[in-house]
Amino acid sequence: MEWKKRGSAATIEQAVLQNSGLTIQELLQPEKSPPITGLDAALEHLAQAVKKNEQITVIGDYDADGITASALLYRLIRYGFRHEKIRVRLPRRFSEGYGMSESMTEEIDSGLVITVDNGIAAFEPIKQAKEKGLRVVVLDHHLPHESGQLPEADVVVDPHVTGGKFVDYCGAGLAYRLALASGVMSEKLRRQCCILAAIGTIADVMPLIGDNRNIVREGVELMNTQDIFRNTEKLTELMLIERVTEETIGFKIGPAINAPGRLYDKGALLPFNLLAAETQSAEYLEERINQLIDCNDRRKELVRTGLEEAKLLIAENCLVGDDVILIQPSDAAPDSIHQGVAGIIAGQLAEEMRRPVIVLARSREPGVLKGSGRSYGGVNLKALLDCAKDELVTYGGHAEAAGLSVAEENIDSLSRALCRAYRDLGMTVTEETDTMYDIEIEEGDLDRAIAELNRFAPYGQGNPKPVVRLNGYHLSPRYGRHYRVQGDGSTVKLFGKDSSAVGFGMADQYQDSGCPMQIDLIGLLSENVFAGRVEKQLQMLDFRPHQEAEHKSLLTNLLEQRLKTTL
Repeated sequence: MEWKKRGSAATIEQAVLQNSGLTIQELLQPEKSPPITGLDAALEHLAQAVKKNEQITVIGDYDADGITASALLYRLIRYGFRHEKIRVRLPRRFSEGYGMSESMTEEIDSGLVITVDNGIAAFEPIKQAKEKGLRVVVLDHHLPHESGQLPEADVVVDPHVTGGKFVDYCGAGLAYRLALASGVMSEKLRRQCCILAAIGTIADVMPLIGDNRNIVREGVELMNTQDIFRNTEKLTELMLIERVTEETIGFKIGPAINAPGRLYDKGALLPFNLLAAETQSAEYLEERINQLIDCNDRRKELVRTGLEEAKLLIAENCLVGDDVILIQPSDAAPDSIHQGVAGIIAGQLAEEMRRPVIVLARSREPGVLKGSGRSYGGVNLKALLDCAKDELVTYGGHAEAAGLSVAEENIDSLSRALCRAYRDLGMTVTEETDTMYDIEIEEGDLDRAIAELNRFAPYGQGNPKPVVRLNGYHLSPRYGRHYRVQGDGSTVKLFGKDSSAVGFGMADQYQDSGCPMQIDLIGLLSENVFAGRVEKQLQMLDFRPHQEAEHKSLLTNLLEQRLKTTL
């Protein structure tokens, strides 16, 4: 791959502005708590339920956003409003599926129902709730049904539907805005709720623009402050996270909160109970956090073994040439791919195979397989599934990702229908053949560059961290070695004088290139904290042995050329 510069930025600031499309004002001082249509009406229903001492039922979701949003509302109602008649109901992933269901409605006899991170498409359950005399408030951030139909709730708060100056909150973000408007929180409770909202925002990969920047920036800062929220302090301590950043939330904390809900039908209750608990008991917290870490370790192992099985199935069934790769479990090993991690496996395979991938697994319904798909290279996965809907039991999603269920006898016809739709719609995978970078820096500029990067944090969706190119990165041996292979043997860490460079999946590449002592690299710059020591670190996206001739001065090149011609 060629290395090419993206745009004309010469500084970190220019690169951030170029890639985000935001102004300095929008990055550093985004508007706080802009108006949200329906929020006051939702708060009025909540306050009335508290005043009348009614039962309040919160219905959330089993992912990190739904769990943090549910825990936030629980803490608001229980410890802000001091209301004891509150119940949180999280859907059971495998036996019930996503969102509010009619079976949940049957469990509720009276009072107020608040859905969070779901509800915008729960037409029948909400209609049933209203017929029972329940009042319903919907807090959701998902797009409405394509027909434009809305549920018959008393109040719908969804900025994508009802309007708002800023529309990119997640479920936890909307719950936090409701909490802020309540006026019943102590400052300590507000800060705890901000932490939960920040975790949900990052874990749900929301754009880090507008008010999301305020939530995440403060939430991350609070997670690095003692005596704010013992629950998350203990979580980061036992997960060996010495400094919380948006990256550690996105790649460590968020997946750990997600893990139990992926693996077990009622698994989401474990992280919910951890985050909702009002306790100073280290024993209580440690027990649940250790269970959470064990679940996450098992999730990683299931992904590893499932990925191996999926690759074997691709080879055995000659699927490599298919336009859309559809993987079903084998008869010999029907449970080798866990339904809860099918989406993760599909995403990794899509990147590796460079085409859309759908991974199916056994479900609790006899004769029905369920799974997830991930797209690649701009292919619209939802459009493909729309063309194959006659072969499916259920499906839903968007261009990049989707969930589906299919009868076993329809697997082959589904595969043909998807590949036919791929061709009929004229879809092609758009390959990015070049490795792009935003600015070029010198090794001596790392401290200044990190300070400038920190100024415009947090980074993520909507505000990507600038990619830097560094030519002539010098390796400096530590304890007699200038590099170390880590993890499962695929990761390499290169030691610089006052920094390090890490390449995930690059150990073989580095060794095959002769283990050079000086390299050119493209990567992301950050700070790594380990054992109390802060180290500048480059996460390599690509590297090659230092090409010294490219960077010699014009005079040096002319002298060498003359020397060659005289010999």
